Amino acid sequence: MTVKEFYTMEKVFQGRPSNFKQLATSDLMVEGVVYNCSARIEKNEHGYPEAMGNVTEQGLLRFLMDVGVQCYDTLLQKKSYIL
Repeated sequence: MTVKEFYTMEKVFQGRPSNFKQLATSDLMVEGVVYNCSARIEKNEHGYPEAMGNVTEQGLLRFLMDVGVQCYDTLLQKKSYIL
């Protein structure tokens, strides 16, 4: 799956907005994906983070990585708090 657009703050955003981290709801969106996602982030054979697991959830994680969210380090640390 590839995220083409998303809806937040009563507005539709298309593509990968460069100001995603500045959106008032970005933290909630990140937490919503991370805490409700069974997909995971692993380093591939080249040492780069790669989404693995359910293909829909992979798309959501890839979207977050594409907009500059540090999924591999930050999100995995957050997710470990709920285990």
